[in-house]
Amino acid sequence: LPFCRLWCVVEIAAVLELRKALVFSSGRVQGASAGATQVAVARGAGSVNMLVNCSHLVNVEGADAAVEADKVRELAKIGPANFGRINQAVASALYAGSIAVRSDVTEIDAASCGERWSINEVRDWRVGSLVLAACVAGRV
Repeated sequence: LPFCRLWCVVEIAAVLELRKALVFSSGRVQGASAGATQVAVARGAGSVNMLVNCSHLVNVEGADAAVEADKVRELAKIGPANFGRINQAVASALYAGSIAVRSDVTEIDAASCGERWSINEVRDWRVGSLVLAACVAGRV
C-alpha cells in the first residue's frame, strides 16, 4: 500500500504541496508471466471495498522504511504538523476513488489529471454519477 511506505508518503506530500490531484483506483494483475505483467483497472464490489478499507488504514507517521534514519529525516521535512492533513487527504482520495469505481466514472480522475476532454464524453444518463464522484473528490 503506497501510503504505508516512507518514499511513497514523501511523494504524496509533494503532490499535495504542489496542489496536484491525488487519485487512487484499484488494479488487478493480468497475464503475469516471465518478466511481463499487465495491470488493469479493476471494478466491482471488491475494488470498492478495498479502497474504502484502505481509507481507514492511513497513518503517515507509521510509514515503513528500510532505514530508520531516512524515516526520521523525511518525516521531519514533511513536518509533524502536516501529518493529519496528509492522512485526511489520502483517506479522502481513497474514498473518492471508491465512489468513482462504484459509479464507473473514470472521467473525474482523468479530468483531475489534466484530461479535461474526458468530461465532454459523458453520456447524459451518467451525469448524476459524475457529479457525485466529483463532489466526493472535492472537485466541485
